[in-house]
Amino acid sequence: QLWSWAEQHKEMLDDSRRYQIRLKLARAYRDAGMLEKALRLYDALVAEDAAKWPDGRARNAEALTGQAETLFSLARHTEARDAFLRIWQRAEPRSKLWWRALLRTLQCSVRLGEDRSKILKSIRLHRRLWPDMGGPELRKQFDALYEQLLEQRAKTSQPAR
Repeated sequence: QLWSWAEQHKEMLDDSRRYQIRLKLARAYRDAGMLEKALRLYDALVAEDAAKWPDGRARNAEALTGQAETLFSLARHTEARDAFLRIWQRAEPRSKLWWRALLRTLQCSVRLGEDRSKILKSIRLHRRLWPDMGGPELRKQFDALYEQLLEQRAKTSQPAR
């Protein structure tokens, strides 16, 4: 309803406010499980943001993250990994966004069946360099992923019975 109202009263809202409303709508679609609808809207928002910049790269972290999270929820892990990797490369190093994007990149890599030893090595390296790993909640998620990978490795290295 909010978007419908905003469209009917365009003269009352500038482009920035309409963009923010559409971001909230995309998030609401995602939260409601309307993932395809959310992705279409996030794709449009990212494209709109990218069109504003000479290099054609979107910069709105909320739109980019929403798009990547929606791809992840849709199990489109190759696209999600690539999106999270781009976010990670451009985010402020060691910010919450940087840590979250790294975690999701690694989670996608696991789901894609990529080399477990490389993923484990990445987690160990980041733990050694920055033990807080983005705070308690993110650290817990990195630890859970690490343990999951160790369990998988142990299962696959056991001889068949």
